[in-house]
Amino acid sequence: MISQEGAFDDAVKGVDAIEHVASPATLVHTGHPDGLIIPAVNGVLGILKSATAPEATVKRIVITSSTAAIMSQSTEPRVYKETDWNESAVQEAREKGAN
Repeated sequence: MISQEGAFDDAVKGVDAIEHVASPATLVHTGHPDGLIIPAVNGVLGILKSATAPEATVKRIVITSSTAAIMSQSTEPRVYKETDWNESAVQEAREKGAN
């Protein structure tokens, strides 16, 4: 499982670059937002830890994401940039939890 400690240690050996394109996700209702959030965060942290280990040869990491990570409710057209984050979804998950 990609969210387990050391899951990427062997995969990063001898590589110059990593493109992280996916996070663990499930269509089954987990009962709480943490069922999706924690594995996704742990997966990203895991690849970063493996890529920065002393014996790693990685020079560049590209992490992609979903537009859901930056989008927000807006009635006006807008251009999104790297400083935009979907803070309203984070706040809603904190407030509502499993609801």
